[in-house]
Amino acid sequence: MANILKATLNLWIYTGDFGSKDISKPDYIIYKEKKASEDTIFFEIGELVRDYTEVLFTGDYDNIEQSAWVEWQMIRTYDDETVDESLVGSAISFNGYGYFEEGVNPQLSNDILISNTNIFHNCPKTTSSERVTADSTLYTVDNDRIKADNVSISVAAEEEFGLYIPLLTGEEGATEVTYLDSSGTIIGVEPLGVSSTKPLTVDNISYTAGVDFLTADMTHVKNESSEITAEVSVPSRARTIKILLSDGSYKALYVKCIDCSKYEPYKVSFVNKFGVVQDIWFDKKRTDNLEVSKDSYKRNILNISATGVTYSTNTASIFPHDVIGNKRLTMNTGYVTEDYNEVIQQLMLTEYAWIHESDNVTPIIPKTTSFVTKTSVNDKLINFTVEFDYAFDTINNIR
Repeated sequence: MANILKATLNLWIYTGDFGSKDISKPDYIIYKEKKASEDTIFFEIGELVRDYTEVLFTGDYDNIEQSAWVEWQMIRTYDDETVDESLVGSAISFNGYGYFEEGVNPQLSNDILISNTNIFHNCPKTTSSERVTADSTLYTVDNDRIKADNVSISVAAEEEFGLYIPLLTGEEGATEVTYLDSSGTIIGVEPLGVSSTKPLTVDNISYTAGVDFLTADMTHVKNESSEITAEVSVPSRARTIKILLSDGSYKALYVKCIDCSKYEPYKVSFVNKFGVVQDIWFDKKRTDNLEVSKDSYKRNILNISATGVTYSTNTASIFPHDVIGNKRLTMNTGYVTEDYNEVIQQLMLTEYAWIHESDNVTPIIPKTTSFVTKTSVNDKLINFTVEFDYAFDTINNIR
């Protein structure tokens, strides 16, 4: 039996349609020779893949870019001078991570791509009204019939609700979502694209795909786009979300409307440990600060003329320069449940975060560097305070 001597790995990482790579131009070509003391050649590509797996988010949940295609070809040379180019594979990557306790190549969730079961959401107080007249005898609203006797129907506009749940679809993922209202009545069922994805298996005995950012032994590939996550939009009256999995079991999420009271709530979006965008609301006290740094120099303000030497008392002799302003804000979540310990931890560990304010989605950086796990036993009511920096200077210095 021939023994392997060396191997060359051609690696492509790209977004968009599957197979749209330039086969003549791999993003990486990695060459390795087998060590005398080893029988296997290993390639670590996690950091390489991560460099090409960017997250682009503008606030449009239907067009988030948060994953990329990964394709590879392994060219193996053996001691009997044979060359094997048949080992090829493909997978999809997310810019996620695993914890040390999870070991090598921790798996992403196959279905719900958030860690919390309870979702505290700013349910809109405003409603849209539709006047029902006596032109017809019956109307149907959310599958309930009502008599047309000049009553007013108020329903929360779905586009104002703004709750999105990231799910992974596919043969081993989420296949259907059922929405129930506060009384347990089903108000909607949404099938997910089962046929659009399929699981892939590859030889990861000899070829690993990174400790944190890509796993090659249980992943999913979509026929067209590199985005296989479904950001399902939750109906405004939904309070329980039941997700049907491929094995026939269910997982449930619970929507809890926050009491905004006198404070204006703010939504923060961030990339969680699964590599997808997740939202969290801060509905209690917010404070804003501005930190300014600057240098200064002394300048000559003398005015020398034929009549003598003068200077203006309105002109500064000490002049500032290199003025840099940085805004900072501190926000509170309000009272949440214990499963938000994991959410806050992932928020503090994230590399991507945005705040939704003034009709803009603005990049921010979590500034808080310490975290204390809170429980209802020790803390009674659980509130988290997080400090953020805006991810840009106040004075625009982009040239």
